[in-house]
Amino acid sequence: MDGAPSQIYSNFSTTEIRRTPVNSDLNSRRASFVIRLKQKRKYWQRYQYPCVKQGMELAITAALFFCILLGGLFLTSWKIHQKRRTLPPGPIPLPFLGTLRTIKPDLLYNTYLQLSEKYGPVVTVWMGSEPVVLLCGYDTVKDALVNHAEEFGGRAVVSSDIKVTGSTGIISSNGAEWQARRRFTITTLRNFGMGKRSMDERVQLEAHKLIQVIKDTDGKAFNPMKQLQSSVANVIFLVVFGERFDYKDQDLLQLLHIVDQHMLFLRSSVGQLYNSIPTIMDYLPGPHHRILKESQFLRDFIQKKIDSHRLTLDTEFPRDFIDFFLMKENKKEFGFKNENLVASVFDILIAGIETTAGSILYSLLVMVKYPHIQVPT
Repeated sequence: MDGAPSQIYSNFSTTEIRRTPVNSDLNSRRASFVIRLKQKRKYWQRYQYPCVKQGMELAITAALFFCILLGGLFLTSWKIHQKRRTLPPGPIPLPFLGTLRTIKPDLLYNTYLQLSEKYGPVVTVWMGSEPVVLLCGYDTVKDALVNHAEEFGGRAVVSSDIKVTGSTGIISSNGAEWQARRRFTITTLRNFGMGKRSMDERVQLEAHKLIQVIKDTDGKAFNPMKQLQSSVANVIFLVVFGERFDYKDQDLLQLLHIVDQHMLFLRSSVGQLYNSIPTIMDYLPGPHHRILKESQFLRDFIQKKIDSHRLTLDTEFPRDFIDFFLMKENKKEFGFKNENLVASVFDILIAGIETTAGSILYSLLVMVKYPHIQVPT
């Protein structure tokens, strides 16, 4: 018994001695684990957490954008459906795009004829979210413009023209101001010979110059469109500016290029898309930015001519369209301001040069294809 406590003490001491390194190793591993945990937490806070946060923000933004897009599609579809109930029949439009999928810009007349055969002489097409009613056939057009002239007397909204002229000219204007400028324009052009023999004399003088330019080609093949545009432009310039330009004048060539590109743009798919959804297209890349920027050159050209006319204006002897307009402006008449004059001249040039030159070119092609027409009777 005397040796028992000693034995117990000996065993206890041995046990304690043996456990001490185990506890030390455990504490060491625990401290190492805590250190690694802190390191991982710092790494997470520094690198992983910002990435996850950014990813969550992108996901939330994408979800909100998707919800807004769905809401916009639903709202647009509902508005289109409400409008269709009061409009003539036509193809079913898509939100934002309208019926552009059914229209071929290079063959508009064929597209409209096909639509009239399917839906009747009065058809509704959609330029984006805006409806456009088509009148197909001579009798339908005559009935609308003659028997219902007041109802069909408005002008269409052409977004590209509004972007350039601000809806202050002739093409994209409406209301009392437009009616006053339209009456003034028609009266002034008639005073300068439109539809009269005096205008025929101006046209014949320019035609002789055109023939001389064609003779200078020595019978070689060429595209006469530029020469035709130059001759038509000079006739219009004589009425609007009181002067003409040489066919090789750089300002004239630049102006004709802008007019040509502007008309090509209006007939293109991009042009129709811009006129349908101009607010969205303004933020998208494309040729419309270049076309609209080039149109500013034409506006600057017109403004220079107006400024020179204003300095030499003689109210007793008005020389041209600009002089008559300036006289209206000086009297502070309704709808006759400088911006209206710039926009009106811009519209006259855009609407008059390319269309008239194209008609003459088409007539020449008909005479080439049917030579017997050229033989005088």
